[in-house]
Amino acid sequence: MANERITEQLFRDLLTEKGYFLDKDKCIVEEQSSKNPKINNLLKNASKRGGTGQGYPEVIIQHKDFPDTLIVVEAKAETKHHESKELNRYADYAVDGALLYGSYLSKEYDVICIGVSGQTKEELKLSTYFYPKTSPTFSPLINHSTKVAVKELLPFEEFDHILHRNPEKEQMEYEKVMKFAADLHNYMRDHAQLQEKEKPILVSAIMLALQDKVFQMSVESYESSPGYDLGEKLIEAVVNTLVQNGIPRSKVSNLETTFGFIKSHGALKKLNPENDKSHLFSIIEQADKYVSPFMEKYQDHDIIGKFYGEFISYTGGDGKGLGIVLTPKHMTEFMVEVVGIDKNSVVLDTCTGTGAFLIAAMWRMFEDANLIHDTAEREAKIEEIKQNQLIGVEMQQNMYAMACANMIFRGDGKSNLYNKDMFEVAETVKAHKPTHAVINPPYSQKAANRQELDFIKQTLDCLQPEGKFACIVPISVAIDTKKAKVAKREALLDNHRLDAVFTMPGDVFEPYASTHTCIMVFTAHVSHYASQRHKTFFGYFKDDGFELTKKGRVDLDNKWPTIKEAWLDAFENKEIKAGFSVTAQVGPEDEWCAEAYMETDYSNLIEANFVKALRNYAGFKVLNFENEFGEAA
Repeated sequence: MANERITEQLFRDLLTEKGYFLDKDKCIVEEQSSKNPKINNLLKNASKRGGTGQGYPEVIIQHKDFPDTLIVVEAKAETKHHESKELNRYADYAVDGALLYGSYLSKEYDVICIGVSGQTKEELKLSTYFYPKTSPTFSPLINHSTKVAVKELLPFEEFDHILHRNPEKEQMEYEKVMKFAADLHNYMRDHAQLQEKEKPILVSAIMLALQDKVFQMSVESYESSPGYDLGEKLIEAVVNTLVQNGIPRSKVSNLETTFGFIKSHGALKKLNPENDKSHLFSIIEQADKYVSPFMEKYQDHDIIGKFYGEFISYTGGDGKGLGIVLTPKHMTEFMVEVVGIDKNSVVLDTCTGTGAFLIAAMWRMFEDANLIHDTAEREAKIEEIKQNQLIGVEMQQNMYAMACANMIFRGDGKSNLYNKDMFEVAETVKAHKPTHAVINPPYSQKAANRQELDFIKQTLDCLQPEGKFACIVPISVAIDTKKAKVAKREALLDNHRLDAVFTMPGDVFEPYASTHTCIMVFTAHVSHYASQRHKTFFGYFKDDGFELTKKGRVDLDNKWPTIKEAWLDAFENKEIKAGFSVTAQVGPEDEWCAEAYMETDYSNLIEANFVKALRNYAGFKVLNFENEFGEAA
């Protein structure tokens, strides 16, 4: 007869095999009870029989290095009692029971729910689900590196890593950080009296200073001891971090000047009446609490760029005046994939901003490098990527400071980030022999030789022969066929091939900017006219699955991964599909957008589309009545 005790022993053997008992002070494995008062309180009504009595899973696992995460395990002797169809027969099925306990414990923890069944090692069946903290729903635990559901016991550390790549969990953590960004903006406005451009610089300086562990551990003593000035100690810590990360002394001096206002800013020294500490201390304390953990876990996020965007969104800031439009994360990742960046690429961004493209490229390169089986070879490659394969140029000192902070936090930055005008450092950049480039150039610049097409050509000229390039620019760059633009296009196409243009969603930069854009893809140093048969691919990629909400543009239904694959497949295979994509031979005098060549897809047209278009047009006419007739409607 099948015996549940056998199943439990098989699972204990797995725990031993995966190292759960190696450090019993750190990893706490409890069976059918817990000494943790918080867990006991959460489970006080968790009876599997539907009553109000206490209930406990077969196994509860805690780890002191991951205090916000629990693993709960339920076992059944026979595999036919592994998992019910509805997942709500808690007393009869292993997975169902684990999920019941997860629903109670998720009020305070992220919970990995494991159901296990079987009588032998060979037939043992194991399933994992994830209940995010405060979430009313659960989902299968997916390893997003392999895109496969986890059906084995992993070390706690690996579970935690997978957990934090879960899209729902990542979105929840991101929203927490962005709420902090909004609260921080209000705090700095109301109490610290910082200028708009100073706010993200202060955050950058704090994140750099917190990399100095002596400073991180001593902040409170610097604040409370009369012999110390917290602002001065913060700048000292910033300089230490920069020097330790190999930033040249000349750059360190420039950055020290950029951060210098922190030492002398009177409002930062004033006391916060809520804790009797200075406003500077309060900001450092909260940044260490909310931002540091997020940046540790999610290193593919340009979180400093997000703070910058959040700050300028309240007042317009200096973002629009400088032509700075920060690229959304999913677009940076898409562009990195479009140009085929891998572990051997040398990646250039000549308009670095806060470093979003370099972060996306570095993450992609690490993913590829992590496929190297040999540990020493893999680690050497990752170090090579950090040291030599990421090149950035940023002229504006404030942006350069933020990019430095972003890259140093990830173990990079160093001497390959140039605080220069890209038009003056071409030979220096070429010496790095970049093979790929991704950029978001400044928009709407007035200088005749500093417009989007100039940035595109200058960057392409810096690449190795047949290097791949992508940029995101206003749609006007693709459709403006005035004489001056045609001349620039002609010079561009003489030397570089236009491979593709993708029309982007109209609100892709919302809520920070309302700019209609397209992505252009080129191959460097191959004339557009080298082949008489060459056709450029045009994609009408107006739906990325994101919706504009109060929290910004959000992929509410996780549509983007599927949409991204469809976009990449269409581009790679040069698919021709009505209403979606087309190929055409184009020259400098033509419009470079799908709308000019694509067949209209009438198959999905319904009356509601027509009504919506009429309403939008009527609204437009009412709003613009004064402009047309010189009087109010």
